[in-house]
Amino acid sequence: IDRAARVEPARETVAAIAGRRDDAIAAINAGFFSLETGRPTDFLKVDGEVVNGTSRARAAVGILNEGGVTQLLFDRVIVTNWRNGNPAYKPLLGSSSKDWARTAHAISGAGLLMLNGRALSDWTDERIAAGFETKRHPRTIIGADAQGAIWLVAIDGRNPAVSLGMSFSELQRLCRRLGLRSALDLGGGRSTTMWVDGRIVNHPSDPEGPRKVSDAILVIPRVR
Repeated sequence: IDRAARVEPARETVAAIAGRRDDAIAAINAGFFSLETGRPTDFLKVDGEVVNGTSRARAAVGILNEGGVTQLLFDRVIVTNWRNGNPAYKPLLGSSSKDWARTAHAISGAGLLMLNGRALSDWTDERIAAGFETKRHPRTIIGADAQGAIWLVAIDGRNPAVSLGMSFSELQRLCRRLGLRSALDLGGGRSTTMWVDGRIVNHPSDPEGPRKVSDAILVIPRVR
């Protein structure tokens, strides 16, 4: 995960964030943020540092890099005491707080879609906005399949000529078709952007062009 330039407002396009890394080969938008300040509004951890915590349970994905293998950790998590530099993690669905403490990066979204092969249907704990799960929107998801492969998916929307977007139930059907066992709905809407090998490969719905965002997930080749 990489953040936008640390100025106010701290926002850049996904292409600009990826472009600051010579080795980036792909990128998608990541978490939710304030349009006024660019600061993340929910849980975000970058390079081992918690940038922002959350007092309400938020669907989250953690990135673990161990033994030359990148693995994803999914749960609903509360993160407190982070301003003191000693964050306390409280996962709700079975993962370990110690594992969350070990993550190099982590990002929250709005809607844990799949967990260990099970489709979730109750998002009360996450307190997402009414109708957010049933309306079709552009969506960005991150997931992992049974072999541990990581999937980054951008779904276009709000453009009848291209796509109307997807609801949560439609996202879950897509996850099953892709063979994903765990998956999370990240920031979406006008922010949904996928960048691959120097160009944007989806159709961002913002009429002004790709929206400037707070942070992005980058794909970097592993150094062997």
